[in-house]
Amino acid sequence: MSTKQFYYKRNRVQQLKGFHHTVQTGSISKAAKKMGLTQAAVTLQIQSLERDVGLKVFKREGQKMKLTEAGRTLYAQAIYYIQGLDDLFESFVQNIQGKKLNTIDLASNHAGISYILPKYLKNFKDNHESVKFKIRNLSKSECISRLQNDEIDMFIYPMDREEIPSEFEFSPIVKYQPILLTRKDHPLAKKKKITLSDVAKFELVRIDPKLITLPAFEELLKAHKIRSTIDFEMSDWEILKKFVKAGVGIAMISNIVLEGEPESELVGKILTDYFPEMTYGILIKKGKRPEGLLKNFIHFLTTEKLLEAQL
Repeated sequence: MSTKQFYYKRNRVQQLKGFHHTVQTGSISKAAKKMGLTQAAVTLQIQSLERDVGLKVFKREGQKMKLTEAGRTLYAQAIYYIQGLDDLFESFVQNIQGKKLNTIDLASNHAGISYILPKYLKNFKDNHESVKFKIRNLSKSECISRLQNDEIDMFIYPMDREEIPSEFEFSPIVKYQPILLTRKDHPLAKKKKITLSDVAKFELVRIDPKLITLPAFEELLKAHKIRSTIDFEMSDWEILKKFVKAGVGIAMISNIVLEGEPESELVGKILTDYFPEMTYGILIKKGKRPEGLLKNFIHFLTTEKLLEAQL
């Protein structure tokens, strides 16, 4: 096969765009709508791409288009170029129109906003007086959707390498450990090694399940018959701390909640025998070329050691 041979109007980029958007949306019809084309046009793009490379890149499973092994390989390479091309034109238009690139639009969960961002924003703003921040408190799925659609510049979240979507790049900032949070006068505070059987003997105060970042959390609670009669909806980790301080119960949480706050009343007992450490980091789209203050801020987050967990 000659890579110089083109079938679809001699336009390789358009082929890859049709392929890229079909992967992103899961169907040719949705890809066509996003691209402002007919379904037949996108179908032709994909067919001509498969003809050019001599391999099938999609297989149908019901109504959805699934990638073949060859398709996954192509997508991993193509995403840098397609997203990078889109960012190139966006950046060009912004500069021509004289748009000031001084607003950083980012998202995170409550923990990232409350315990990681304050020190970084304070230090960064001290040296970049023109910067403006727009900060959104969103779920992981909402963050991914908005980042994919260029509605935010970046988001900060705890992620395992295995769960990072292929279209994003992850840059670590800081690592935190899972802990059992108790009062200093609680019986478990004096134990050197905590087991989940120990935890099951006491009342557990729980946060909204949608905000739990510990893997297999629900399964482990059920397996060890850990009880909880207080569950918070739409809450945050500061509420759990207050209830633990009040002696209402104990909590399984990340030691990120102790960041920057000497807690004379509370003790955190490490639970890494049951849950992995969680790495908070920055996700941006592959192929995106951060510029100006955004580029500086990402570099600042990943190089400056401002948090107690990094010392």
